Amino acid sequence: MTQTTDKPLVSVIMITYNQEKYIEKAVRSVLSQRTAFDFEIIIADDASGDRTVEICSRLSKEYPGKINLIARTKNLGTSGNYMDAWGRCRGKYIAICEGDDWWLTTNKLSVQAEYMESHPECTVCFHRVANYYPEKHNWSLCGKPSTIDFGLTELAKGNIITNLSVMYRALPVSAIPDWVKRTPLFDYAMHSLHAAGGRIHFIPSVMGVYRKHSYGIWSGDALRARRLATEIRLLLLEHFHESHPEAAKIFLEKYYENAIALAAALQREGNEPELKRLTDEIKATCSKYDNPVIETDIFEAINAYSPAKETVQQRAKRYIFRTLTTILPVSLASKI
Repeated sequence: MTQTTDKPLVSVIMITYNQEKYIEKAVRSVLSQRTAFDFEIIIADDASGDRTVEICSRLSKEYPGKINLIARTKNLGTSGNYMDAWGRCRGKYIAICEGDDWWLTTNKLSVQAEYMESHPECTVCFHRVANYYPEKHNWSLCGKPSTIDFGLTELAKGNIITNLSVMYRALPVSAIPDWVKRTPLFDYAMHSLHAAGGRIHFIPSVMGVYRKHSYGIWSGDALRARRLATEIRLLLLEHFHESHPEAAKIFLEKYYENAIALAAALQREGNEPELKRLTDEIKATCSKYDNPVIETDIFEAINAYSPAKETVQQRAKRYIFRTLTTILPVSLASKI
């Protein structure tokens, strides 16, 4: 694939905030990409208070014309920072690598862009990643879909796309609703918005590493994670209920499941005001989308709720992968 335009074929968004320990590894993993086309890196720093901008500025000078560094003096928040960076992208395709993650292979962009160029029906392409837990130096392997090609209805069942692995056929900023800027789970929103216009393709090769900190959204505060999971599905339900009714039906089911799990946690905490607000919201939402429930049913579901536990097979796979990565490269260990 040979590029014939002055514009880059791919734009890579890298949002960062106070990541001086990790940012150089992330940037160099993107710069190491071997392609037959031009690509640009949009580094959007959200007013870091450490040396992140200094490091990125040095790399920008080392690779002139490759990096567009946005050094903010006012913090926009993760979603606002991301969407502003999106608006500055010039590529036909947009890939993501956040400032504390990194890519493993030098052909990641080529593999994904070549697939999307030859499959115009594909609007989202992603690959498998390894999860790295820096506090314990542990590893695991992310899950994978049951099929390599699927659509929005399947994605509505759960977000299986790790952000650092994705490549989009870029939507214009005007096509992205304002509510995306207000949700911390903008990644699931962006996956869904792009999937609504085509197909999703999965590449089984492990081509990136997701650094999972203990203070992350899904690790540090289980109650907050439940709130966010409930909120994003409500937003997606509202957005897609007319245009994609089959997907909306599943978003409603998943909203209800997450809301019940959140309500059970609030009940255990004795947080009666928020529990009342949430049960009222559940009744109103289900009624609005023609699936009414009564309060008795809601509390029966809350009292019956039991959180899912890791299976023996899942624990075994995580242990095997963690053991292999102590003696083999991550990319090799994942194939054994």
